[in-house]
Amino acid sequence: KVYCTGGGGGGGGKGTGGYDSGSGGAAGGTAIKIYDVSSTSSVVVTCGGGGAAGTGLNDGATGGTSSFPGPGQTITATGGTGGRGGNSYARGTAGGVGAGGTMNLRGGVGGNGTDQNTINIAAGCGGCSFWGGAGLGGGYYSGEVSTAGIHGGGGGSGMFSIASGGGDSSAAGGVGIIVIEEYA
Repeated sequence: KVYCTGGGGGGGGKGTGGYDSGSGGAAGGTAIKIYDVSSTSSVVVTCGGGGAAGTGLNDGATGGTSSFPGPGQTITATGGTGGRGGNSYARGTAGGVGAGGTMNLRGGVGGNGTDQNTINIAAGCGGCSFWGGAGLGGGYYSGEVSTAGIHGGGGGSGMFSIASGGGDSSAAGGVGIIVIEEYA
């Protein structure tokens, strides 16, 4: 049985206003399939990279596609879309999609950002992949930094701006993963 998960999208940039934040990156999709590999000696797999974090008003990068070219059918999983940069009521973005599997799953949506003149609001968290691993959104107070996605494509978190031009950086999405279970 093979599990193929795409990379997570990077968190959106923090924006330029005093209370802006980006949305979290979405998670990579997952395809799951059982193969008979009794006549297969080797395959070359691709694990999609995690999307880079956005800066300023820029969106985060989309995660890479993972693939497993099994006998008779290749399965793929696209990466999650990068989070939107702040200053635009940054809505969460769509997760990646599995294809070619017996079961094809969509990655979790990145959390919404904010654009409000209030305090104590956090940035959008990343979306969860099949494996979990969502990055946390940054917060208003110093030290509440965003974290990168992990575990096969959890989306990187958006960033919250403490004040105009301030705040901590957004975080990258998690690298995709391929897990192979062998049955005797």
